[in-house]
Amino acid sequence: MHDSLRLLDDALEIARQELRALDAEDEERLHELCEQRMTLMDQAWARRDGCDPQLLAKALTAIQNVQRSLSLLAGSRSQELSDLLKDSRQESLRINGYRRATTQGGDPLYVSRIG
Repeated sequence: MHDSLRLLDDALEIARQELRALDAEDEERLHELCEQRMTLMDQAWARRDGCDPQLLAKALTAIQNVQRSLSLLAGSRSQELSDLLKDSRQESLRINGYRRATTQGGDPLYVSRIG
């Protein structure tokens, strides 16, 4: 097997590990794996001379498919975080409104029971 193809196979396996890390929300591991895959891809590209172009294209297509899955999963995670932030902001506004309604000048309002 050509050295470039071996490196691309390693990059494909790392991309699959990235997918599992993203699914597990392990950001540190995800970052490490991303750096490793980038290095392998650079090395594979630098060593591509003499490699069968069809095999190279097939390996790159497999990596592209996993990358597409990574992008879709990351996009859904981003939307989930955005929704959580929106909900948090709304809850904060609700609580601040309640606080303003129950305080006057920073002091709590008390209703006297004495007529």
